[in-house]
Amino acid sequence: MCQLLSGWISIDGRTIYPGDLVHHERGAEIHGISEAVACQWEWTEKKRIDVRVSPAAKKSGATAAWYRQLLRDRFSTRDAAIKWCVANLSPHVTSLNLIGCTGITELPKLSNVTSLDLAGCTGITELPELSNVTSLNLMGCAGITQLPELPNVTWLSLFGCAGITQLPELSNVTSLDLMGCAGITKLPELPNVTWLSLTGCTGITELPELPNVRTLFLRGCKPELAESVRNRRRDVDIYPQCY
Repeated sequence: MCQLLSGWISIDGRTIYPGDLVHHERGAEIHGISEAVACQWEWTEKKRIDVRVSPAAKKSGATAAWYRQLLRDRFSTRDAAIKWCVANLSPHVTSLNLIGCTGITELPKLSNVTSLDLAGCTGITELPELSNVTSLNLMGCAGITQLPELPNVTWLSLFGCAGITQLPELSNVTSLDLMGCAGITKLPELPNVTWLSLTGCTGITELPELPNVRTLFLRGCKPELAESVRNRRRDVDIYPQCY
């Protein structure tokens, strides 16, 4: 039986996925799997698989080659490997990067995750509780239509999330990217936002107070939005002028 614990796994050679594969039967830790980006994995000896076998495991006859074969047998495709890693994610993981993992359709409980990057995860339609997350990237997650409560998020990107029509309370957010979120018609109070992109948010007709905003992107928005900000604030950089 294998279980994903704290550490890291590199599925495509560039993206880091937290977790060590630990085979409890014989005690080897797979510290890294580096693979060229491809939908279908071709397991050969030329592909890098870093396996460290514990002294205790060696005494029981375990070898690195045995574990490499175990991985080849278990993971026939990249998506299968990533799905297994996510399904067996350690509760101690604090940072999770799944950029471009289109085969992922659901996430486990992420009790201790503070940084979560799901950019391009088009298969995900629902998010678990994210009460401890402070940085959240959902760029291109077109399948998501509703957000959970995000009480601790300070950095949030919903770039291209056209299915989202309503935002939760975002009182701690300082950087907010809503580019292309045409379904949003109203913003919540954003007392701490200093950087805000509303490019392409054609449904928004009015803005909240935005007391701390310093940089505001409004391309494609209604011209009166820029004017309303200028009438209240002279220290805001608005890029570009609305057309």
